[in-house]
Amino acid sequence: MGIVNHICNVAAWCLGISRRNRPISESGLTPRFTVLRIREVLDEREIANRLILKENLLLGTLDANEHFKYDVLAFIAAERDTVHISCISDQFKIPGIKLQDALLFCNKWNNEKMFPTVFVDPIHDTFRTKYTVLLDKMNTSDFLREQVVDRGLGTSWGFFMEAGRNFADDCGIIERRLS
Repeated sequence: MGIVNHICNVAAWCLGISRRNRPISESGLTPRFTVLRIREVLDEREIANRLILKENLLLGTLDANEHFKYDVLAFIAAERDTVHISCISDQFKIPGIKLQDALLFCNKWNNEKMFPTVFVDPIHDTFRTKYTVLLDKMNTSDFLREQVVDRGLGTSWGFFMEAGRNFADDCGIIERRLS
């Protein structure tokens, strides 16, 4: 099994979806077509780099910048009538002694913000975001741009920027900054 296929299987498992292309949804689109349209929107806005398209799954990288100095991996998967978006920064490690602070940080975010849902990934000791978009008959490029790019990826990137402001990486140890 190739590395891309393995990554796609892991991403689908993390998102809790099947990689099989399901029947056409009420919107008249197959999951593969929905993912292709999302890719067009991402390319148009130059949002994600190194996009990998595999069946109904799109993998991309949100590159590090001055606001958050780690790359964020974005998994976008389409099913019959939903799009699932999950982001993780596997380079942004939370040491075991700071897991309680990280959990409190996630709980505070989830209480104050509507989306994305954030949590600590226990396998990778980092943060993860998850956002689901329900598709309807109006799956225009504007709808996908607003729901997937702005809300899904944009707010996930906003969470990671906030995490970067609240946690500092010092020699591999992430410490809480005093506000």
